[in-house]
Amino acid sequence: MDKRILRAHFDGGCFPNPGGHASCACLIEFENEEVYRKSVYLGCGDGMTNNVAEYSGLKLILEYLLKNPHDCLIIGDSLTVINRMRSATKDAGSGMCAPVAAECKAIQRKLGVKLQFIWQSRTRNEECDAMCSLEIEEAQSQEWHRQFA
Repeated sequence: MDKRILRAHFDGGCFPNPGGHASCACLIEFENEEVYRKSVYLGCGDGMTNNVAEYSGLKLILEYLLKNPHDCLIIGDSLTVINRMRSATKDAGSGMCAPVAAECKAIQRKLGVKLQFIWQSRTRNEECDAMCSLEIEEAQSQEWHRQFA
């Protein structure tokens, strides 16, 4: 297996939090060249929180790694997500984010690659943050336009 390491960033957002519009995004690079980029609008309402969105962004990376196994440095601005994924326990926590967190932990256990989880401040995760914001803005715009259809 190629010993070079992928670098992946993820983010999630929910406005307002909780109960607002939520989205997630990931960006994966290999030797400073983009290899995968994805952002997803998750929905709006009671089940949406910032942590649901953050875990969903991480899940995009883990699903990519299932299809493209490679050692990966995973970087996010959610200390909650990073610390939970660093933990050796299967515990996915509680609350509305528990199901998607459990999915992330299950995928992590299936992967036969080395993962390193790194926290960085939101100001250093600008690309994924912008991708999330665009998804939410698009959904809000479509919602606004439906009022007049």
